[in-house]
Order: sequence, then structure tokens, then C-alpha cells
Amino acid sequence: MTRKILTLALACMMLFALVLSGCSDSGSASTTAASTTAAATTAAATTAAATTAPAATGGDWDTGSVEFTPLGIDGGGASLQWYSAMPPQDTRNQVWEEMESYISTVYNMDVDMVLTEWSEYPSKLKTLIASGMAPDVFYMAPAFGLLDYVADDVLLDMTPYFDSCMPKTYAKVSGYLDAVTFDGKVVAVMPFKDLAENNSLLYDQRWLDESGYEMVEWTRMYDLDELYYKLREWADTAHPERHDIPITTMYDLFYRNFNLETYSSPNTTIVTNYDGMEFVEGYKAGSEMFCMYDTPEFLAHVKRLNQMVTDRIYPYDKENYDKDNVNRKSGDQFSWTSQGYLFAPDNLTDYECKLQMQAVSMMYTGYVQAALTSIYSDTENPEAACQFVEICHNDPYLGSCLRFGKEGTHWTMTDNGQSDCTMGKESGVKYWYGVQIGDITNCILPTDVEPTFGEALKEMNDSAVHSSNLGFSVDTTDIQNEITAVSAVCSEYLNGTSLYSGMLTAEESDKLVEEFVNKLKDNGVETILTTFQGQLDAWRAANGK
Repeated sequence: MTRKILTLALACMMLFALVLSGCSDSGSASTTAASTTAAATTAAATTAAATTAPAATGGDWDTGSVEFTPLGIDGGGASLQWYSAMPPQDTRNQVWEEMESYISTVYNMDVDMVLTEWSEYPSKLKTLIASGMAPDVFYMAPAFGLLDYVADDVLLDMTPYFDSCMPKTYAKVSGYLDAVTFDGKVVAVMPFKDLAENNSLLYDQRWLDESGYEMVEWTRMYDLDELYYKLREWADTAHPERHDIPITTMYDLFYRNFNLETYSSPNTTIVTNYDGMEFVEGYKAGSEMFCMYDTPEFLAHVKRLNQMVTDRIYPYDKENYDKDNVNRKSGDQFSWTSQGYLFAPDNLTDYECKLQMQAVSMMYTGYVQAALTSIYSDTENPEAACQFVEICHNDPYLGSCLRFGKEGTHWTMTDNGQSDCTMGKESGVKYWYGVQIGDITNCILPTDVEPTFGEALKEMNDSAVHSSNLGFSVDTTDIQNEITAVSAVCSEYLNGTSLYSGMLTAEESDKLVEEFVNKLKDNGVETILTTFQGQLDAWRAANGK
């Protein structure tokens, strides 16, 4: 019985069981979003797809107006299954089926490419692996069970295959593989993407031109406070009609304001300072963990939010503020924050907005692990599976079609060598960013992003501050009850109607923060801290830190 028939049979049995039980799969996933608007081209894609002469590369395949040179890979007729998270729909499925034929024709391998809804992906992947029907290649992340699969030895060690099967991919990501190395085994590769966290400020330059002030560099949002207050004073005189419109959107998350490294999940509350950025006093950077909410800095941060709302820097009732982005689009509001932008995007405002990136990018384990590709440890074709990963990361024709559809049908080439994806967007086939496909720069750059993104992305990754704990992952197996309880407490207090509302008095802030911290302790936060610290101490000792 073939893999496809077995998979179909298993899917039917799962569906039948769901009908009988009246239940449905549930799950969640995210793409680090902050980066979903990031743009891409790369030196590799530009080199491989630079000419504009008509071409038909790879047998009968017409690759349109750009000549692509396929990789020198022969899959030896291997049959593989690739399982990934992306909303399936008729047009996209048709394009992906055509790409299966392309891969078969050009690379001599039979790849069954399965698309699954995000909400269903984690549970379906888990079921397939548990049943012995694991796909050969699949999208992976901590949210999908990465650490559990590592513990169960489900993921192939790719180390022996880099030179022979994945040399181009290895060259792109070799500097970041510590984040996916467990006991000397590299269990995944990440797409070339933003591999370091960088927050950004989008703003209206006209405010600065009129007021005479200049944009400032910022490492954390506090660095902008002085400018915000100057602009508030200026606007109240020069534009009294904007009196009730805040200067910017609220930037509330404590760990981002203080550039703290989080572990497992921000709701677990346990963090460390970065080297050179010890914004929370009393804790040695990198090696000493602490509960970020049980600090004087957190209480001061809550009070700052309240003051910024009172002073009309941040909005009152942020949950209901400017839901249609009228103030942002018009320029009546000076700025707003985002994550993942390297260039100011077009069409977000009625004016040409500017962008000021955070002065430092922070590379840590959780961020690097956010989007990965892994291979099943018991795959019958490990070499071909690794070759397929190499193709996904380095064949720009495949990367373009899987993201944007077919040229002429879903996108057209512009004079400057970018893809106009208007038709693909209208049909729903366009899926920009696409970290689950592979290297995000492995495609023809769409017109809604900057041509120089690939170079800027590489510069950001290369200049990022690496956490001294890059590669350390916490094991929460023995503290799941505490994790769940503490997360619930955080959800109760860290929201737009409580500590992050900006609408509290000083007395209310003191009372709520004390109540919050006590509840954290009552629900096991100190057990989490002790467990995490013990694991970190052992890891750092083993790695000579």
C-alpha cells in the first residue's frame, strides 16, 4: 500500500471518528508575526533569476520571462511527503499540484505536498507521527511540539547531510544552527528570514519637518519619551484640533520595553537580561533568571503607561482607540510601533510614512526556532528529503510559484524585475512571506516590498546581538501545572483593562501589582524559576558559558 493511500485511509478514519464523537481538531500557530509583512529578495535569487529573456528550463516547463537555472539535484525517483501549514483552497491547490509535476520533471522525485489549515496542523501532525505515518518533511516550531519530538527522537539529525545534500542551505543558516542543535544533533533548518527580533517605529516625517525636531535612535521605547513630549507640546499649539489625539500607540509589553530574553513563553514570566542591556538591575546578564514582574522596574513601567495616557502620549482606552486607523492613516497621529519591518511599507497611510528601526536586534533561541523545517528520523529516503529541503530553499522558480502562483496567471513581471501579484491576491493564491515554504528570499520580489530587502535582512541578522544562551531550550515537562496556572494569572492582569490599560491611578497600580505578584507566587512561579535556573546552570556549564 502506498504512502498516499495509507494517508488517505488514515484521514478517512480520523474524519469518521470526529463525526461519531461530535468533536473537531483544535490548535493554534503563528508565524512571528511581526514579520509577516517583511519583504524579500536575495542575492541568490537575483543571481539565479536575473535575465529577462524568455526561457523554458527543465524539459517542457515554461518559466516565463525570467530564466531560472535548476539546481544540479537528482532525487533518484524517491517518493516523499511534505506536510506544511497553509490555508488550502482550489487555486492554490492547483498551483501546488503543478509544482509537484515540476519537481518530478526537473528533480526526479515524487513529492506529495500537503497543505493544512493552521488550526489543524499541530494535532494532525501529532496524529500522523504517533501512528507511524509521519511525513518525510514537515514544518516545525516549538508551538507544534518541537521539544517533545526532540525528546522522542522523531527528528532526523541533518548534520551528516549538509555537505552532500544541502550545501547552499547550510551556507545561509550555518551561523544560527546552535538554536536547533540538541546533544550535538541538528534537528531542523530555519528559512533565511529575520532571525533576530527587531521592533520598529513607523511615523509621519511631516511632524518633524514642521516642528523642527529630529528623529532619535532608540534601543528601547523609553528613549523616545523626550521626543514624544516635545511633539505633544508643539502639536497643542500648532494643531489644537489634534488635542485629543495621542502622539503614538501604546507600547505596553514589559519584556519588549526592557529588551529581556524570554523562555518558553512570555507568560511563564521567567527572563534574563541581555549582555550590555541590563535594564533590570540586580541580575547578572545571561546567567541569572528572574520573574520579570516581581521587580521595581515593572511597577514603574505600569505607572509610566498611566502617565503617558494622562499626558496624551498614549491613547486612553487603547482597546477601542482608532479601530479603523483613521488617525494613523491621515497623519493626525505621529507614529505607531510594529515588528519585522525593514522598510516602511507602501499603502498604509495617505502620506509617505518613514521607519526607524530599533538600534539593536536580539537573536535568541525562541525567535530563531519560530519557523523551521524538519525531517522524520525514520524516513526511508533521508538523502532525498534533504535534497528536497535544499530545493525549497534555493530554487527561486519553485519559491515564487508556491508563494504567488504562476506567472501570467497570478503575477506579472515588472520592468524592474519584481512580481506584480495583483491577480494572485485577488484569487487568494498569494501567500507572501511563507516561512513554511523555505528561504523567504528565494523568489521574485513582489512589488509591495523593497528590492534591497535581502541585503538589509542579512545585515540585520549579521549585526544582531546573540544571546549567550542561544541554543538553550527549557524543559517544562515536570511543571506543566505551574505553567498553566501562572499563564492564567498573567492573562488576568496583563491586558488592556488591567495593568496594561494605562488607566490606573498610582494607588491602583501599587495594589494591583502587589496582588498580581502574590498570585504568581501562589500559583507556582517560584517553582518555575527554580526549575528553569537549574536547567540553565547545567546547560551553561556543559557549554563552557
